[in-house]
Amino acid sequence: MPLASGDSVVFYTDGVTEAEAPGGEFLGEERLATCVGRADGAEPMGLVDSLLGEVRAWRGRENHGLTDDITIVAVRFDGDLPAM
Repeated sequence: MPLASGDSVVFYTDGVTEAEAPGGEFLGEERLATCVGRADGAEPMGLVDSLLGEVRAWRGRENHGLTDDITIVAVRFDGDLPAM
C-alpha cells in the first residue's frame, strides 16, 4: 500500500502487543490497530501519547515490574513520493 500525504506509520516493540491485562491476556495487534484508529489524525507525538495511555489502561495497574520494553515511534508523511 503506497503512502499518501498525511499517512502515519507506527513502529513498536513486542512489549506493546505483549502488554498483559491483569488476567494475563495480551493487548495484541488487533487491539493495537483499534487504538491507532481511535487516534486517527493525531500529530505523531499525540499518537504516541495516546497509544502509551491505551497500553497503561490495558495493563490496569501501575507500570511497576515491566518484564519487557515498551517503545513506540510514530512518523507522518507530509509530502509526495516520486513515481516509481
